[in-house]
Amino acid sequence: MAKKEIIWSKRAVSELKSILEFYNKRNGNTNYSLTLVNEIEDLLNTLSKSEYIGRLTSNKKTRVIVMKIYLIFYEINS
Repeated sequence: MAKKEIIWSKRAVSELKSILEFYNKRNGNTNYSLTLVNEIEDLLNTLSKSEYIGRLTSNKKTRVIVMKIYLIFYEINS
C-alpha cells in the first residue's frame, strides 16, 4: 500500500503548538517537546502506511488513536 499524505487541520496545529509551549515553559527546556514531536512523527509515519489502525468514532467517519495521554483524531479522504 502506498504511503498517504497527512494534512493537519488548523485546530490540530494550534493545539500541538499549545501543548509544546506548555511543556517548554513547565520544563524550562525543549527536551520533552522534541521527544513528543518525534513520537508524533513516528505515529504519523505508521498512519500514512496503515490508516485503518485507529478506532472508528461514533460518527463513523473520524478515527481515533491513543498516543500517551493524547487522542489523535483523523479522517481518511481519497
